[in-house]
Amino acid sequence: MDFFTRKTKVIDPPQGEDWDPTGTAREGQSQMREVNQEWTLGFNKAFGKIGVNAFVGGNKMTRKNEDITANGQNFNVPYFNSITNGKSKDWWYGYSASGINSYSDQLKSAMEGTFT
Repeated sequence: MDFFTRKTKVIDPPQGEDWDPTGTAREGQSQMREVNQEWTLGFNKAFGKIGVNAFVGGNKMTRKNEDITANGQNFNVPYFNSITNGKSKDWWYGYSASGINSYSDQLKSAMEGTFT
């Protein structure tokens, strides 16, 4: 199992730059979780002159991602770098989930002796 959370805070550009003198603030959080499961089962048995060897197995992987970001632009109070200080504010949310399921099997049988 793998799991992480990443938090970001960006002041872009620093307030007072010529191309955006009023400033922008952005905060976000990303979460990712991945789980891998694997299972196997084997069977090997002789029934008199007949033998059976069997194997079955599988794998399941699930992955989930979740992102949320908030933005604030054009600060009302100079040099107060907060999203709530922005004249315009917006947010973005994203979620995705995916997975892979796989299965395998093998069966072998053997017979000894002569049949007439």
